[in-house]
Amino acid sequence: MKRTVLILFALLSLITSAAMATDTPDLYQACVVVKSRSKPAWRVGVRKALADVMVKVSGQMINTADNASLSQAELNSMVQRFSYQSKKQENDTEQLIMSVRFDPHAVNKILSDRKIAVWNTERPVTLLWLAVAPQDERAEIVTRDQNPQIMTIIDETTEKRGLPMAVPMMDLTDISRVTLHDVWNFNTTMVQDATKRYQAPAFMMTKVTFGDDKLWHLRSLWVMKEQQCQWELSHENLMSVLSANIDRLADEMWSIAVAQKQMASKEQQILRIIGVNGIDEFTKVVDYLKELAPVKSVAVQQIESDSVVVALSYGGDLPALTDAIISAHDHCFHQVECAKDNADAAVAMVFEWQNNESNL
Repeated sequence: MKRTVLILFALLSLITSAAMATDTPDLYQACVVVKSRSKPAWRVGVRKALADVMVKVSGQMINTADNASLSQAELNSMVQRFSYQSKKQENDTEQLIMSVRFDPHAVNKILSDRKIAVWNTERPVTLLWLAVAPQDERAEIVTRDQNPQIMTIIDETTEKRGLPMAVPMMDLTDISRVTLHDVWNFNTTMVQDATKRYQAPAFMMTKVTFGDDKLWHLRSLWVMKEQQCQWELSHENLMSVLSANIDRLADEMWSIAVAQKQMASKEQQILRIIGVNGIDEFTKVVDYLKELAPVKSVAVQQIESDSVVVALSYGGDLPALTDAIISAHDHCFHQVECAKDNADAAVAMVFEWQNNESNL
């Protein structure tokens, strides 16, 4: 008897672990509906798939009209693999789905060339506590087993936006920790405690009601550590408002990721400034560097007879920093190409101080 209980417990643990596992969607792969397996249909499908991938990778609902300028040869070179799958519809008709996987470096280059940021592929999993109150029915917490139609629209939208998301199982463990009342009233403390079981870094509480105005009204609160975002949406169609909810979450998470990236973009760059003679010129060089917009701080690392080595902490990208240095104070800094026999590999950039009357 004891052995049977242990086996059942082990099986239950395996089932629970499998149910909790949530993989980040493949951001560089997309599935699109095509009319046939013909080459013309393939070309149309590949362009549509690339547009979908660019939305996922960037994290934004960007305008992909510029993709029309890409030649077919360029598109072909970006495709790593593709496959077809037939899917039966509710009316028993067959729908042909083409799955396309693109080269990540090629996609990132297109976005970079268009000055569109790439969202980090390591995106936090959000556990969705969704409570829906249908017309004249009692509200319930949505689960994958009990609400397949709702889960289909959630899965499709999270796939489209590249968001990893899971929903609770609402088994005995969940029921003992959180109630419908907790989710419905956004009891953050109770829901956060119940979320720990799933090891999800973020959770979202969403409640949906059908109003007297014949609209579905949705309210959401998303929480990740100290960060919180909340919003309200309305739509005449339940599935549309649920899809819009995921889109809104993606927009909020993208905004947070961009803000965090900007805060973390305070990089450090080592410079050697040559042609610096005397304490007066040394002081002027350091002061000029401190005045540059991208520069956050200047730390002197080494002073020699005619040069100085400094470490710059800066915000933004390296090209912007380089342009700022070159353009500073009537071009008093001239970038020097590092010689191949330069033994000082730690110095990434070398500038010459232009010792002219305008700088003295």
